[in-house]
Amino acid sequence: MVYWREKFKELEELIKTEGYDVLAPEDLIDHSRMRRFVYDTASILRLVKDVLRPRDFDEFVKYGFADPGKPTA
Repeated sequence: MVYWREKFKELEELIKTEGYDVLAPEDLIDHSRMRRFVYDTASILRLVKDVLRPRDFDEFVKYGFADPGKPTA
């Protein structure tokens, strides 16, 4: 995420100094996507950290080795 934040800042600086007209339409789309990624990723990761990370060894065994074709109880 840090990499994309830096790339976004570089592009923002270019836009501030030169204006949007230095970017191709595809670059504007990329800029919009970078903005969303930079601002939303930390929140998304915080939201799912407890869901995706087992809290103890028993949860790890239960969810880490579950048969993907069977629902877990």
